[in-house]
Amino acid sequence: MTTHGTPTAHELGAAIYDTAASFMLAPPTAAKATELGFPDPLQLYIAGRLGVLGDTTPEVAAAAHGFLSPAAAAQAWPGVAKVCSRETATRVFAEACAEYGEDKLASLPEDEASRLADLAEKIVDDAPATALFAAWRAHPRPSSPRARAAHQLNLLREWRGGVHVAAVSAAGLRPLEAIMSDGGEFYAGAFGWAKPWPAEGSQSEEMAAIHARVDEACGRVIGEVLTADEAQELVTLARKACALLP
Repeated sequence: MTTHGTPTAHELGAAIYDTAASFMLAPPTAAKATELGFPDPLQLYIAGRLGVLGDTTPEVAAAAHGFLSPAAAAQAWPGVAKVCSRETATRVFAEACAEYGEDKLASLPEDEASRLADLAEKIVDDAPATALFAAWRAHPRPSSPRARAAHQLNLLREWRGGVHVAAVSAAGLRPLEAIMSDGGEFYAGAFGWAKPWPAEGSQSEEMAAIHARVDEACGRVIGEVLTADEAQELVTLARKACALLP
């Protein structure tokens, strides 16, 4: 049993949680949403991130996301196809990630970007898959070093996110309870949950335990596929890249 996996998972989670997703609502991505015909950039987020699942039902899309309200999915998901195909939305969303990486990681040396992508890919390709992560893992990956690094950071985030959704469900928490103890009112509103909302932090102890279980689950995979030196190298490179992404 390795000892470096769990702390590495914790450090990676802290580094990539927000920054690896920076491209999703960034101005260049919002411009792509407008070009496609979406009146709100959040619609491309839903269409692009979840469109990789294909022409599934709103219930499945909401379940794969984990925190999108079923009511919001029922309203938004059918409307996506009226703007463009799921395939197109996903392709544009992936292009936005790649282009954002090329731009924001311009000062990251190519050899470091390649090494970051290589180390992340070792984890991504070995990790047990949840639905959304599996769909993104099967999606074509960019070849240029900086775009590939951004893509792999996002895949690491999708992997951890899937484990997080599963852990919340296993703990018996409702998605809205988890949101209000691990994000707050902004996310509750953005993901379409109707008020009244639980008090912020009302399930904070449960969420702390969930985060620990996610670190342990992800850490087991990391400990199996990376040496301690590789794990530390990945954390160092991820922090360096993520400092450039916001």
